[in-house]
Amino acid sequence: MLSVSQGMETSLIRSFADSMRRKNGKIHYWDGLEGADPYLLSCVKSCFFKVYELLQKDLVMSSKRELDWMYLHHYLTLTEAMSYPFRDIDSHMMLELNVQ
Repeated sequence: MLSVSQGMETSLIRSFADSMRRKNGKIHYWDGLEGADPYLLSCVKSCFFKVYELLQKDLVMSSKRELDWMYLHHYLTLTEAMSYPFRDIDSHMMLELNVQ
């Protein structure tokens, strides 16, 4: 995903996942932006899915690595980071993700 060490990469993914977590669980990336400019909402959505696509690509690459404790931790961090409360408005973006 990035040209950093495995531990640093896992920490970055954890930070991304934790940024969407509140005391009652994970929130949608638009929560708190109600009433914002539609252009801003479009930019937030686009950026979220760019990061999500990178996470998916990393997940595919992680599943092909030889399993050890470090990669297992990374793989579990990725799968947890990708568990979001998606809404209907996200369906077309999910279909457009380019993961190979």
